[in-house]
Amino acid sequence: MADDRSIILELEERYIAATNASDVMEFDELYAEDALLMMLDCPAVQCREAIVAHYREFFDPSRPVSRRSLLR
Repeated sequence: MADDRSIILELEERYIAATNASDVMEFDELYAEDALLMMLDCPAVQCREAIVAHYREFFDPSRPVSRRSLLR
């Protein structure tokens, strides 16, 4: 059984890879059903479905790059 540190490091690597690849579906695998996403100067995003929708909007290629910001 893997120790907590190795599990956290694996999840961190998957999160970074998903972000770099704009892989929205990987976020669906990374977050728990009742997860809460909290970022500075932004309202909290509650539940996995809403978090995935948030990332889908964030990575939307039709949006101008200047509007792509986690800080809205």
